[in-house]
Amino acid sequence: MDLDSHDPEDRRRGVFAIVRLPDPEGILYLRRIASEDDSIELRYLARKGLNLVSQTGHDVFGVRPEDRQPVRNLGDASLVEIAHNLESSDPRVRFHALDVARRRRDVSLLDYILDMAHAEGHREIRATLVRVIGELGFEEGADVVRSFTRDEDPRVRANALEVMSVHGSGRGAELFWWALGDRDHRVRASCIRALANLEALDLIRYCRPMLDSPSLAERDTGVFCLSQGGDAHALPLLQSCLSEPYASIRNKAYKGLIRLSKAGVQEADGILRAADRTGINIDETDFFELE
Repeated sequence: MDLDSHDPEDRRRGVFAIVRLPDPEGILYLRRIASEDDSIELRYLARKGLNLVSQTGHDVFGVRPEDRQPVRNLGDASLVEIAHNLESSDPRVRFHALDVARRRRDVSLLDYILDMAHAEGHREIRATLVRVIGELGFEEGADVVRSFTRDEDPRVRANALEVMSVHGSGRGAELFWWALGDRDHRVRASCIRALANLEALDLIRYCRPMLDSPSLAERDTGVFCLSQGGDAHALPLLQSCLSEPYASIRNKAYKGLIRLSKAGVQEADGILRAADRTGINIDETDFFELE
């Protein structure tokens, strides 16, 4: 496995290999890919990989030894202690405390998290933080979530838009239309799904040209939105994506057909049986669904 290969597929395989078996040298590689790679897709993939690795206790933030603070197990900690850790200068400590707050689902921590949001300088923590606000109390944190839709980091923007879509009770259509022009493919995917759910956008008509794009990210975005939409009219488009050279696109098409099959679309059953007979190569690891 050549981690410095000029072939993006080699680098992509390297990202997946490190996420499965992380080590300090591999984490440095992920950080470099996440910030410097020529491929938007690989930068995004490495970011998601770092998020997964951080959940296993590895240091993905690159904190200098002299700046490190103890990362304590907060499983049985008091709310006061969790809140204190949310204010730590060490991003590893803040990230762990935020994860514990999410799992506790105690709304009394929301005020501390909203205060944290106004000052948080680390993009990986902001990307997680906006999701936690949505889970603990969207109405109280709606203004903060909306502000994150304009964050400098695309992953933070995408997560904020998803939270707006899931918890916003049909609000924010004008925001989704505005963000639909974003350069980042994941941000656009969040907007397309939100607008389709609001019946403000024809999902099939919008995604069809995306599947013909030379860009992997554009095709991946299109099939992702179609696979999640549950629209029987997407069936021939999903079927055509089963022959894609990229496993992540085949995965989404296959999962979309399974969703249609479960919804009672009989044509999807036949396509899935044919795909199984031909031994279509479905990769376990999905580009969008890594975390």
